[in-house]
Amino acid sequence: ENLIFIYFEFLGGSYTLCGLTVMVTVIFELPIFHYAPKILAIASPVWMFQCGCLAYVVRTVGYSFVPRSHPYLVLFLEPLHGVTIGFVKTGSVAFADTWVPKGYEASGQGFLSLIMGMGQFLGLCTGMFLEGRVLYRVLAGIVSAGSIILAIGQHVTTKQSQSIQQESESTGEDVLNNERCKAEQTSEAKITCTNVPNTVRSKLGLNRGQHAKYNRLSYKTKQSF
Repeated sequence: ENLIFIYFEFLGGSYTLCGLTVMVTVIFELPIFHYAPKILAIASPVWMFQCGCLAYVVRTVGYSFVPRSHPYLVLFLEPLHGVTIGFVKTGSVAFADTWVPKGYEASGQGFLSLIMGMGQFLGLCTGMFLEGRVLYRVLAGIVSAGSIILAIGQHVTTKQSQSIQQESESTGEDVLNNERCKAEQTSEAKITCTNVPNTVRSKLGLNRGQHAKYNRLSYKTKQSF
């Protein structure tokens, strides 16, 4: 993005054209920033990344086909620039806020800025060796590859989280069944204790734990006779 005005000059554009491209970009990115909370409520940060990557690829490939005699055609592609900035910026901030531990949100945003700065640095270094049209096609290919890797990673992590959730649910059911068995055993023991007459309890001075033992002994004695 830092080389875009140089490329517009390569196409034959003027300073006025550069200013108009910025205006169009801002017009289309402001609504995205304004409605960012509502967008995040219905879409994940990864989905916003993918939308931003798609807009970037279409825009940069379109740049590479703009003829030098018609530089103002880039204005038709600039709305995608605003979509790219709006979706990627919003999605990246939400993504970093989701994955960093609680209390380290500011560090997560700082790390995000570091990664983005490194990407810009590598892009500028690449631009030193590639002609404008080739550069934007190469960058489109890099972003497309990153988008595919992101989609695969999202699919893998989603399946892993689903399997972990299923294991936790099955473990919770086992614990619940064990608790029910214990409760049933306890209730059966209490019912057995109540079979001992109150007069016998008072004469023997048995507690509830001993009542059940007394009933079992009495039953075995009756069977022996």
